[in-house]
Amino acid sequence: VRSAAVRFQLSGWGLGRLPKPVMGDVDLTSDEPPPALRVLVASLHDAILEGERARPPGLVANRPEGDPMTTPSEVRRQLEARKCVVLEGPPGTGKTFRALQLVDELLGFDPATTDDKDERVEARRASQWSEIRRGFSNEARDWSRLSKPEHEAIGEVVGAHPVVWELVQMHPGYAYDDFVRGMTTAEGDGVHFRVVDRVVLQLAAAARAAKDTTVVVIMDEINRCNLASVLGELILALEPDKRGQPIQLQYGDAVALPENLLFLGTMNTADRSIALVDYAIR
Repeated sequence: VRSAAVRFQLSGWGLGRLPKPVMGDVDLTSDEPPPALRVLVASLHDAILEGERARPPGLVANRPEGDPMTTPSEVRRQLEARKCVVLEGPPGTGKTFRALQLVDELLGFDPATTDDKDERVEARRASQWSEIRRGFSNEARDWSRLSKPEHEAIGEVVGAHPVVWELVQMHPGYAYDDFVRGMTTAEGDGVHFRVVDRVVLQLAAAARAAKDTTVVVIMDEINRCNLASVLGELILALEPDKRGQPIQLQYGDAVALPENLLFLGTMNTADRSIALVDYAIR
C-alpha cells in the first residue's frame, strides 16, 4: 500500500448503534496505533456489547461449554417461560444435540450421563409423535374438529407420556401446507377437497387433549426455510400472551395454541440464508 493514509467512516450498520460516526486518518507507516484507530476499536467493542444486550428474549446464542445457558435445565426453564426458544450457533456446535438433550431431561433422564443410552433412545422413540400417531386410524383429518371420543382417546395415549415431541427438519421446499394446515383430495363423485391438519396442529390437538403432558416441536435449521411463509398466521399465535386465543387460519376453523405446546428452534449462524430470517420472528 503506497498511500500513507486511509480515510474511513463507520456508520455502525449491523453492529449496534454507535454514538456518532467515527472518522479519521490512519497512518499505515507508523508503528504506533493512531488515536483514530483506538477510537474505532473502542467504538466497535461498545457496539458489539450493545448488540449482545439487545439480543431478543428467547434467542440463546452459541456459548462456551459449561456456560449455564447451555445446560438442558436452563433451556427448559427458558422454554417453559417463553414458549419459544432458538438455539443458534455455527455448524457442529451441538444445537440439535442440545435440543434432544432437553427431550431426555423431560423424559426423566440425566443428560450428563450416557450409561443408559439404549434406554433413552427407546424412550425417545416411544414418545415421538410420528410413532404415537401410528395408533390412530386416520391421520388425514381436521384435528381441530375431533369428536369427544377421539379427543379422549388421544388424551389417554398422549397423557401416558411426560413429554411428546417431534423434530421437523426445515428446508427451502417446506411450506405452510406441510407444517400447519393444507388441503387434500377427498373420496366421492367428482373432485372434492378437505382440510388436513399437519404436524403443528396435530401436536396442538394432542397438547389440548393431555394438558399435563409437555409437547415440544423441534424446528431444526429454521434459517433454511422461508419462516414467515411456513408459519403464516401462527406467528401471532406463538406469542406467550396469545396462547389460548383463537387465530383464524386461511383454511378451516380458527385455532388456539395451548400453553403446553412449546417450540424449540435451531439456527445456523454461518449460513448466508440467515439474512433472510426475519429478526422479529427470531
